[in-house]
Amino acid sequence: MPTRACALLLCLLLSRAYAQAPLKYTPAKDDSLALEADLSRVQDRYKQEVAALKGASAKQIADIYKERFDYIKEQFHTKALLTMPPAQAYLTRLLHEIVAANPGLQTIPIDIYFAKTGIPNASSIGDGVVVFNLGLFVRMDNESEAAFVLCHELAHVYLNHSNQSIARYVDRLNSKETQRELRHIKNEQYNKRADAEDLAKALSFDNTRHGRDHESQADSMGVVFMKATRFDPAEAITCLGLLDTVDKDNAPMEVSLQNTFDSPQYPFQPRWLHHETGLLSGHATIALDTAMMDSLKTHPDCQVRITALRPMITTTGRSKNPMGKTAFDSLKKILPYEILRYYYDTHDYAHCLMTGLELLQTRPGDPYIVSMIAGALSRIYDAQKNHTLGRMVPLPSPYYSASFDTLLQFLQNLRLEEIKNIQHSFIARYPGITS
Repeated sequence: MPTRACALLLCLLLSRAYAQAPLKYTPAKDDSLALEADLSRVQDRYKQEVAALKGASAKQIADIYKERFDYIKEQFHTKALLTMPPAQAYLTRLLHEIVAANPGLQTIPIDIYFAKTGIPNASSIGDGVVVFNLGLFVRMDNESEAAFVLCHELAHVYLNHSNQSIARYVDRLNSKETQRELRHIKNEQYNKRADAEDLAKALSFDNTRHGRDHESQADSMGVVFMKATRFDPAEAITCLGLLDTVDKDNAPMEVSLQNTFDSPQYPFQPRWLHHETGLLSGHATIALDTAMMDSLKTHPDCQVRITALRPMITTTGRSKNPMGKTAFDSLKKILPYEILRYYYDTHDYAHCLMTGLELLQTRPGDPYIVSMIAGALSRIYDAQKNHTLGRMVPLPSPYYSASFDTLLQFLQNLRLEEIKNIQHSFIARYPGITS
């Protein structure tokens, strides 16, 4: 089918999908057969990589390759990957735009997918598999930003960073220095556990340091790939700027909770937002220096990476949306529903509730969002009643974002009957929607 015809069909499919959303959004069905066929192809690549290993460390590296493939297999089998045809068609078209303009990528086998999670990230997870989390895509402002994310991940594949990191880790583990330290710990009478943990931290820090080197390399190579396309490479800078702030809370959770759950029939109680003041409570604070705070971000070092990339960026006058913005915008409207449903289906009711609350602020009265919030509250009520809430909803912690921590504290403060009453009064505001 000609490219223009494909684009028109894609836009039509997306328009129809979103046109139904205000009435009753229907989540995409998982195409397990298509994923199984893809997984078989990925498994063949994995086996070829293992067969090519040589040297004294081959067995250790092969074991890590297996762990990596098992993780990939889990993503395929747990329905973590989106198989919505319009979304997959758009992502594949975006990939083809980049690959067609870069001959160096045309001989590398690549399988690319949207992952349903709301975590704002993308990754090359090995064996040619690249995932673009919905939580990151819906935050993109234009196609060129999304293209830079893909170019960056394709650079990781092109530069073989995953296998290099594994080889470097095994070499460090087998080094004379590490082996001497392990023997020393083994012969100690005291503090074995503490010293072993310190050694593990040192190895992890070394991997993190090299990992950040790889991020810088992938940025540079990604811009090279991007310059060969129709996309605007200047959007690499705006994309990194977005990633630098992606962990910041958009709106106070206290306000969202009160706006959503306050009603004349069952007024919102201030004590529901009360924070416990203990070392292990969510209200506790942690003294962190600037470097540590940056390291805990989903995307650390963004300002450093922006500074490094600026000399590579020149004004091009290219379009930010060379493939056309209609399909891009349509996807941004419908994909948040898939994130919401994914959290519900995986019994992550706290993130389901948080996602629903955030969406409801900009899509008030949306039937699907209302149904998901009501459903999450119902499941939380059941868990509290059966004394299994701890399995589904984590305790508050200062390591979480302020908004998520506030939501967790809110849920911990609620008595069993209060959960039911909040749900009932919430449903009563939207007659006919959740029935």
